Amino acid sequence: MSAAVYSCPPSWLPWIPDGVRCPRSPAEIEGHSWDLLVLTPDACRSGFQARCGLLLVPGDASEVLRSIHAASVVSYGLSLRDTLTLSSLTQPVLCLQRAVPPLEPMEIPLPGLPESPESLLPLLGLLLLTGRLTP
Repeated sequence: MSAAVYSCPPSWLPWIPDGVRCPRSPAEIEGHSWDLLVLTPDACRSGFQARCGLLLVPGDASEVLRSIHAASVVSYGLSLRDTLTLSSLTQPVLCLQRAVPPLEPMEIPLPGLPESPESLLPLLGLLLLTGRLTP
């Protein structure tokens, strides 16, 4: 599986699975068809075009979708409309609200996170979608 986290914060690097790339510029994203492309909020502010099978994107970043061709889109954020969200912030619980094949809706408690749970949603989504985070 070819996977990338565009504009990955350096603090996440210890948790990025082997084989997942962390491009820092549009040139590293464009011209490649990714199986999984994860966009951080910072990535959505830069102009680029991309192709991917599955796109994990902030729910409030609809403008970036105009420049990305994705077979499936999974949104993350704190809105009820987002597919990947948190059902609790005081004792963080990751919530997959809708099926994303091959995953069914689920909740995963997240004790002891190194950063705020909402800032880690793209990383948690990557880990979930690559099978590295399970209930």
